[in-house]
Amino acid sequence: MTGVQTCALPICFPVTIPLLIVISVIDIRSHRIPNWSIASIFGIQAISKFPIFNAGFIPAAICVGFIFYRYLGVGAGDIKLLASLLICAIDIDEISNFVLGLAIGGFISSVILLMRYRRFSIHIPLAPAITFGFIVAQIS
Repeated sequence: MTGVQTCALPICFPVTIPLLIVISVIDIRSHRIPNWSIASIFGIQAISKFPIFNAGFIPAAICVGFIFYRYLGVGAGDIKLLASLLICAIDIDEISNFVLGLAIGGFISSVILLMRYRRFSIHIPLAPAITFGFIVAQIS
């Protein structure tokens, strides 16, 4: 982490990680991510980085989120969680680490679900992969 936004790890990491873990458990159990949890993540991160946060990601997050929702079948809660983290929590220089962690977490989730259900026709909860990506981005 570089520049002015270095406050995110010491201040928000201990609050954000448990919240992301709760979101992951809820997503695994019910395939839903509550709006209150996304608003909490967004609020905590936005306040910690105010007035400097990645507002330039808002149009990109809306466009990419719509494409993922419409054509790839990604749930709206997963998209809102991704958008809130990209806009407020992930610095520009951490995006590659976040994507790498997201890919690794998604692969691990897919393997676990394949071993458990022996098929991919079920919905894959993405919140655990998003959480893993966030942790990788913040630690590296």
